Amino acid sequence: MTYEKSCGAVVYKADQGQRVYLIEHMALGHTSIPKGHVEEGETEEQTALREIKEETNLDVKLDTRFRHTISYSPYPGIQKEVVFFIAEAVSDSLVNQECEVSALEWLPYEEACAAMTYDTDRETLAEAKKYLDTQKAQVVAGLSHVAIRTRNIMDSVRYYTEVLGLREAFRMHREDGMLATVYLYIAPGQYLELFSNGIREGVTGPDVIGMNHLCLMTKNIRQSYEAVQKAGGPLDTEIRRGQSQCWMFWTHDPDGTRIEIMEMPPESFQAQADRRLENNGPSVHDDSV
Repeated sequence: MTYEKSCGAVVYKADQGQRVYLIEHMALGHTSIPKGHVEEGETEEQTALREIKEETNLDVKLDTRFRHTISYSPYPGIQKEVVFFIAEAVSDSLVNQECEVSALEWLPYEEACAAMTYDTDRETLAEAKKYLDTQKAQVVAGLSHVAIRTRNIMDSVRYYTEVLGLREAFRMHREDGMLATVYLYIAPGQYLELFSNGIREGVTGPDVIGMNHLCLMTKNIRQSYEAVQKAGGPLDTEIRRGQSQCWMFWTHDPDGTRIEIMEMPPESFQAQADRRLENNGPSVHDDSV
Protein backbone atom coordinates (compact mmCIF):
# COMPACT_ATOMS: atom_id res chain seq x y z
CA MET A 1 0.00 0.00 0.00
CA THR A 2 1.34 3.43 -0.99
CA TYR A 3 0.44 6.41 1.20
CA GLU A 4 0.13 9.97 -0.14
CA LYS A 5 -0.61 13.27 1.60
CA SER A 6 -2.06 16.50 0.28
CA CYS A 7 -2.97 19.79 1.95
CA GLY A 8 -5.25 22.63 0.98
CA ALA A 9 -7.91 24.98 2.28
CA VAL A 10 -11.51 26.02 1.93
CA VAL A 11 -11.03 29.53 0.53
CA TYR A 12 -13.72 32.13 1.17
CA LYS A 13 -14.37 35.85 0.99
CA ALA A 14 -17.20 38.31 1.67
CA ASP A 15 -19.13 39.44 -1.40
CA GLN A 16 -22.00 41.95 -1.09
CA GLY A 17 -22.76 40.92 2.46
CA GLN A 18 -22.59 37.16 2.01
CA ARG A 19 -19.83 34.59 2.29
CA VAL A 20 -18.79 32.88 -0.93
CA TYR A 21 -16.49 29.90 -1.43
CA LEU A 22 -13.90 29.25 -4.13
CA ILE A 23 -14.61 26.24 -6.34
CA GLU A 24 -12.11 24.81 -8.82
CA HIS A 25 -13.32 23.27 -12.05
CA MET A 26 -10.53 20.84 -12.77
CA ALA A 27 -9.16 20.03 -16.23
CA LEU A 28 -10.01 16.35 -15.62
CA GLY A 29 -13.72 17.24 -15.42
CA HIS A 30 -14.50 17.25 -11.70
CA THR A 31 -14.82 20.08 -9.17
CA SER A 32 -12.55 20.47 -6.18
CA ILE A 33 -11.31 22.53 -3.26
CA PRO A 34 -7.74 23.90 -3.65
CA LYS A 35 -5.21 21.30 -2.54
CA GLY A 36 -2.05 19.53 -3.64
CA HIS A 37 0.73 17.11 -2.74
CA VAL A 38 3.08 17.88 0.14
CA GLU A 39 6.58 18.42 -1.17
CA GLU A 40 9.68 17.27 0.68
CA GLY A 41 10.53 19.53 3.62
CA GLU A 42 7.19 21.38 3.58
CA THR A 43 4.86 21.80 6.52
CA GLU A 44 1.13 21.30 6.03
CA GLU A 45 0.60 25.07 6.15
CA GLN A 46 3.32 25.77 3.57
CA THR A 47 1.82 23.23 1.20
CA ALA A 48 -1.66 24.72 1.52
CA LEU A 49 -0.43 28.26 0.86
CA ARG A 50 1.74 27.20 -2.08
CA GLU A 51 -1.01 25.15 -3.73
CA ILE A 52 -3.57 27.95 -3.36
CA LYS A 53 -1.14 30.41 -4.91
CA GLU A 54 -0.19 28.09 -7.76
CA GLU A 55 -3.75 27.03 -8.61
CA THR A 56 -5.57 30.35 -8.10
CA ASN A 57 -2.93 33.14 -7.79
CA LEU A 58 -4.69 34.28 -4.60
CA ASP A 59 -2.99 35.56 -1.48
CA VAL A 60 -4.82 34.24 1.57
CA LYS A 61 -4.79 34.38 5.35
CA LEU A 62 -4.68 30.80 6.63
CA ASP A 63 -6.64 29.80 9.72
CA THR A 64 -5.03 26.65 11.14
CA ARG A 65 -7.44 26.41 14.08
CA PHE A 66 -9.71 24.64 11.61
CA ARG A 67 -8.17 21.34 10.47
CA HIS A 68 -10.35 18.80 8.69
CA THR A 69 -8.91 15.53 7.39
CA ILE A 70 -10.35 13.15 4.84
CA SER A 71 -8.95 9.80 3.65
CA TYR A 72 -9.74 7.87 0.50
CA SER A 73 -8.24 5.52 -2.06
CA PRO A 74 -8.03 7.19 -5.50
CA TYR A 75 -6.59 4.06 -7.11
CA PRO A 76 -6.04 0.44 -6.04
CA GLY A 77 -3.04 0.19 -3.72
CA ILE A 78 -2.98 3.94 -2.91
CA GLN A 79 -4.30 5.47 0.31
CA LYS A 80 -4.48 9.26 0.38
CA GLU A 81 -4.89 11.68 3.28
CA VAL A 82 -5.94 15.27 2.65
CA VAL A 83 -5.71 17.98 5.31
CA PHE A 84 -7.89 21.07 4.83
CA PHE A 85 -7.56 24.40 6.61
CA ILE A 86 -9.66 27.53 6.13
CA ALA A 87 -8.27 30.53 4.23
CA GLU A 88 -9.67 34.02 3.75
CA ALA A 89 -8.79 35.62 0.41
CA VAL A 90 -6.88 38.89 0.86
CA SER A 91 -6.39 39.59 -2.86
CA ASP A 92 -8.75 39.52 -5.85
CA SER A 93 -6.46 38.51 -8.71
CA LEU A 94 -7.91 35.10 -9.65
CA VAL A 95 -5.81 33.31 -12.27
CA ASN A 96 -6.33 29.60 -12.82
CA GLN A 97 -3.40 27.22 -13.28
CA GLU A 98 -4.33 26.15 -16.82
CA CYS A 99 -2.57 22.78 -16.79
CA GLU A 100 -4.74 21.60 -13.87
CA VAL A 101 -7.64 24.03 -13.39
CA SER A 102 -9.97 24.95 -16.26
CA ALA A 103 -11.96 27.60 -14.32
CA LEU A 104 -12.43 29.18 -10.90
CA GLU A 105 -15.74 30.27 -9.42
CA TRP A 106 -16.97 32.01 -6.25
CA LEU A 107 -20.26 30.51 -5.06
CA PRO A 108 -22.55 30.85 -2.01
CA TYR A 109 -22.57 27.81 0.27
CA GLU A 110 -25.61 25.99 -1.13
CA GLU A 111 -24.48 26.44 -4.73
CA ALA A 112 -20.92 25.46 -3.84
CA CYS A 113 -22.13 22.23 -2.23
CA ALA A 114 -24.31 21.45 -5.24
CA ALA A 115 -21.34 22.02 -7.55
CA MET A 116 -19.09 19.55 -5.71
CA THR A 117 -18.41 16.27 -7.48
CA TYR A 118 -17.47 14.30 -4.36
CA ASP A 119 -19.29 13.87 -1.05
CA THR A 120 -16.03 14.30 0.86
CA ASP A 121 -15.70 17.84 -0.53
CA ARG A 122 -19.29 18.61 0.43
CA GLU A 123 -18.52 17.33 3.93
CA THR A 124 -15.44 19.55 4.09
CA LEU A 125 -17.46 22.60 3.00
CA ALA A 126 -20.11 21.83 5.61
CA GLU A 127 -17.53 21.58 8.40
CA ALA A 128 -15.88 24.80 7.25
CA LYS A 129 -19.20 26.66 7.18
CA LYS A 130 -20.08 25.35 10.65
CA TYR A 131 -16.73 26.62 11.95
CA LEU A 132 -16.99 30.04 10.30
CA ASP A 133 -20.55 30.51 11.54
CA THR A 134 -19.30 30.23 15.13
CA GLN A 135 -16.52 32.80 14.75
CA LYS A 136 -17.12 36.26 16.18
CA ALA A 137 -16.48 38.98 13.61
CA GLN A 138 -13.88 41.61 14.48
CA VAL A 139 -15.61 44.93 13.88
CA VAL A 140 -12.40 46.98 13.94
CA ALA A 141 -9.81 46.40 11.20
CA GLY A 142 -7.22 48.93 12.37
CA LEU A 143 -6.54 52.26 14.05
CA SER A 144 -7.27 55.03 11.54
CA HIS A 145 -6.40 58.18 13.45
CA VAL A 146 -6.26 59.94 16.80
CA ALA A 147 -7.69 63.47 16.96
CA ILE A 148 -6.36 66.22 19.26
CA ARG A 149 -7.90 69.66 19.77
CA THR A 150 -5.06 72.19 19.96
CA ARG A 151 -4.69 75.60 21.57
CA ASN A 152 -2.51 76.81 18.67
CA ILE A 153 -2.63 74.47 15.71
CA MET A 154 0.55 75.75 14.03
CA ASP A 155 2.56 75.30 17.24
CA SER A 156 1.34 71.72 17.33
CA VAL A 157 2.07 71.17 13.63
CA ARG A 158 5.62 72.39 14.18
CA TYR A 159 6.10 70.08 17.17
CA TYR A 160 4.85 66.96 15.39
CA THR A 161 6.67 67.68 12.12
CA GLU A 162 9.92 69.31 13.30
CA VAL A 163 10.41 67.47 16.59
CA LEU A 164 8.80 64.09 15.92
CA GLY A 165 9.34 64.05 12.16
CA LEU A 166 5.78 63.36 11.03
CA ARG A 167 4.83 64.53 7.55
CA GLU A 168 1.84 66.73 6.82
CA ALA A 169 -0.74 64.91 4.69
CA PHE A 170 -3.39 67.55 4.02
CA ARG A 171 -5.28 70.50 5.48
CA MET A 172 -8.97 71.40 5.64
CA HIS A 173 -10.43 74.89 6.10
CA ARG A 174 -13.70 76.28 7.38
CA GLU A 175 -16.09 78.15 5.11
CA ASP A 176 -14.60 81.44 6.30
CA GLY A 177 -11.15 80.29 5.14
CA MET A 178 -9.71 79.69 8.61
CA LEU A 179 -7.58 76.58 9.08
CA ALA A 180 -9.68 73.91 10.79
CA THR A 181 -7.82 70.60 10.56
CA VAL A 182 -4.37 69.27 9.73
CA TYR A 183 -3.77 65.58 9.07
CA LEU A 184 -0.28 64.25 9.79
CA TYR A 185 0.88 61.00 8.20
CA ILE A 186 2.14 58.22 10.50
CA ALA A 187 1.88 55.05 8.37
CA PRO A 188 -0.42 53.78 5.61
CA GLY A 189 -3.97 54.37 6.80
CA GLN A 190 -2.81 55.85 10.12
CA TYR A 191 -2.93 59.58 10.84
CA LEU A 192 -2.81 62.13 13.62
CA GLU A 193 -5.61 64.68 13.24
CA LEU A 194 -5.11 68.14 14.74
CA PHE A 195 -8.09 70.47 15.30
CA SER A 196 -7.73 74.21 15.74
CA ASN A 197 -9.41 76.64 18.17
CA GLY A 198 -9.26 74.73 21.42
CA ILE A 199 -10.61 76.98 24.18
CA ARG A 200 -11.65 75.06 27.28
CA GLU A 201 -8.75 73.63 29.28
CA GLY A 202 -9.04 69.95 30.10
CA VAL A 203 -7.61 67.93 32.95
CA THR A 204 -4.66 65.75 31.95
CA GLY A 205 -2.43 63.31 33.75
CA PRO A 206 -1.66 59.59 34.11
CA ASP A 207 -4.53 58.98 36.58
CA VAL A 208 -7.25 60.96 34.74
CA ILE A 209 -10.19 59.00 33.31
CA GLY A 210 -10.32 59.16 29.52
CA MET A 211 -7.55 59.39 26.97
CA ASN A 212 -4.28 58.73 28.75
CA HIS A 213 -1.56 59.24 26.17
CA LEU A 214 -0.59 58.89 22.53
CA CYS A 215 1.95 56.17 21.68
CA LEU A 216 3.97 56.42 18.48
CA MET A 217 6.14 53.55 17.30
CA THR A 218 9.77 53.76 16.20
CA LYS A 219 12.21 51.24 14.77
CA ASN A 220 15.20 52.73 16.61
CA ILE A 221 14.54 54.14 20.08
CA ARG A 222 18.02 55.64 20.55
CA GLN A 223 17.90 57.39 17.18
CA SER A 224 14.44 58.81 17.95
CA TYR A 225 15.49 60.00 21.40
CA GLU A 226 18.52 61.81 19.97
CA ALA A 227 16.40 63.35 17.18
CA VAL A 228 13.92 64.83 19.68
CA GLN A 229 16.81 66.05 21.80
CA LYS A 230 18.53 67.65 18.79
CA ALA A 231 15.28 69.36 17.73
CA GLY A 232 14.94 70.91 21.18
CA GLY A 233 11.81 68.95 22.00
CA PRO A 234 10.85 68.22 25.60
CA LEU A 235 12.15 64.91 27.01
CA ASP A 236 10.16 63.86 30.05
CA THR A 237 12.06 60.61 30.69
CA GLU A 238 15.21 58.79 29.71
CA ILE A 239 14.96 55.65 27.57
CA ARG A 240 13.74 52.76 29.70
CA ARG A 241 12.33 49.28 29.30
CA GLY A 242 8.68 48.73 30.19
CA GLN A 243 6.91 45.77 31.72
CA SER A 244 5.93 44.54 28.24
CA GLN A 245 9.66 44.46 27.33
CA CYS A 246 9.34 47.44 24.95
CA TRP A 247 11.84 50.29 24.93
CA MET A 248 10.30 53.73 25.44
CA PHE A 249 10.70 57.36 26.38
CA TRP A 250 8.18 60.14 26.97
CA THR A 251 7.68 63.63 25.61
CA HIS A 252 4.69 65.99 25.33
CA ASP A 253 3.22 68.35 22.77
CA PRO A 254 2.59 72.10 23.22
CA ASP A 255 -0.83 71.39 24.79
CA GLY A 256 0.56 68.92 27.30
CA THR A 257 -0.61 65.75 25.56
CA ARG A 258 1.55 62.95 26.90
CA ILE A 259 3.39 61.12 24.11
CA GLU A 260 5.16 57.80 24.42
CA ILE A 261 7.73 56.84 21.79
CA MET A 262 8.08 53.05 21.71
CA GLU A 263 10.26 50.43 20.04
CA MET A 264 8.87 46.88 20.03
CA PRO A 265 11.72 44.32 19.90
CA PRO A 266 10.90 40.71 18.88
CA GLU A 267 10.75 39.58 22.52
CA SER A 268 8.22 42.24 23.54
CA PHE A 269 4.72 41.13 24.47
CA GLN A 270 3.31 43.22 21.60
CA ALA A 271 5.59 41.66 18.96
CA GLN A 272 4.83 38.19 20.30
CA ALA A 273 1.11 38.99 20.18
CA ASP A 274 1.45 40.21 16.58
CA ARG A 275 2.95 36.88 15.56
CA ARG A 276 0.47 34.84 17.60
CA LEU A 277 -2.69 36.67 16.52
CA GLU A 278 -1.62 36.99 12.89
CA ASN A 279 -1.56 33.18 12.87
CA ASN A 280 -4.98 33.07 14.60
CA GLY A 281 -3.55 31.97 17.92
CA PRO A 282 -5.10 32.63 21.34
CA SER A 283 -5.99 36.23 22.14
CA VAL A 284 -4.72 36.58 25.70
CA HIS A 285 -1.22 36.50 27.15
CA ASP A 286 -0.90 36.89 30.93
CA ASP A 287 2.50 38.05 32.18
CA SER A 288 1.78 36.47 35.56
CA VAL A 289 1.63 32.94 34.07
